[in-house]
Amino acid sequence: KDGFKELLEYLSSLNIYMYFVTMTEKDIFEPCLKRLGLKYYFGGEWTDNKDAENGKTDGEVYDSILERTTFELGSVLVFENSPNSVKNAIENGYQTIGVFDANLSTNPTYFDEKPMFFYKDISGFINVLEEDYLSYRNGFTFVPYYKGYQILSYDYLDKKTLVIPRTHKGKNVNSIAKDCFTNGEFKHIDFSPNLKEIGSCSFDNCKELEEIILPPNLRSVGLYAFSCCTKVRSLTFTGGVKTIFSSFEGLDSLTEINFHPKQKHFGFRAFWLLKGLKELHLVEGLETIDMQSFNGCTNLEVVYLPKSVKSIRDDAFYRCPSLKKVVYAGSKQDREKITIYNEEHGNDDLLNAEWEYLGK
Repeated sequence: KDGFKELLEYLSSLNIYMYFVTMTEKDIFEPCLKRLGLKYYFGGEWTDNKDAENGKTDGEVYDSILERTTFELGSVLVFENSPNSVKNAIENGYQTIGVFDANLSTNPTYFDEKPMFFYKDISGFINVLEEDYLSYRNGFTFVPYYKGYQILSYDYLDKKTLVIPRTHKGKNVNSIAKDCFTNGEFKHIDFSPNLKEIGSCSFDNCKELEEIILPPNLRSVGLYAFSCCTKVRSLTFTGGVKTIFSSFEGLDSLTEINFHPKQKHFGFRAFWLLKGLKELHLVEGLETIDMQSFNGCTNLEVVYLPKSVKSIRDDAFYRCPSLKKVVYAGSKQDREKITIYNEEHGNDDLLNAEWEYLGK
């Protein structure tokens, strides 16, 4: 399709996630993408007919991708050349860009359901992005994002204090894009209370950062969002975060985590390799500690475990050889109600520690 490579290059420069969706078998389309030099743009994320039983006939394939991400439906654009696929994407609530395909029709108005834009040469969408989609203020680049705005990039990574804007053009700034502030020199970050998601690697390698105070309405923190922030000493949650996956890996100086009662769940490898952590105070309200949540916290000595905990998944406390004591808010009888998975002895350090029971 004319203009598509230019569009992919442009979207890639903006750190926008792109997924390749087709009902063609992978052993057919992947060599094609390699030959045309397009594979790089899609970051290894493929979808073929194995991912959706009904193909694109009911929009299920788009939902299967959305379920793998932390994105909201309203933040997704679907580019489609098939009239039927455009119809199904629109009916499933996706903002859709129609691309004319002479192999399917000679009539440029052949879409029954009207997409938000229609193109023969898709590179024309770049002008729409530049003129109507992207906006700039005080060094920030913004893009419309699910009834608000997302920060795509920032020009002043050498600033010592970063203040995340609360609003832009009268709407909430609700998201930070992946890689947005990577390698920043910030010592302090003032997060907006309107913020709902922090993208993957968004603050990766911010080696001068000393403290992280997450805002109260935050719903997701992406992969490696704060990895290798080696000077961070404390991490504070002021609300419950729904999605945390490998978000705080390698915070070597971290000695204190302050949790919030609304935090019901920790995701996979949420606090992996926190070698400076010696005491872990989990608060009442927490229900599930997922796989490898505290894997590799080699200097962890004491865990304060609330009575509300119902499940501790495999390897949650794997490679915690210094763990000697668990202070549990419930009784021995209450502990028996906790499902502690221990496949291949991944939670032995927790189970073999001395348990102190505060409940009757």
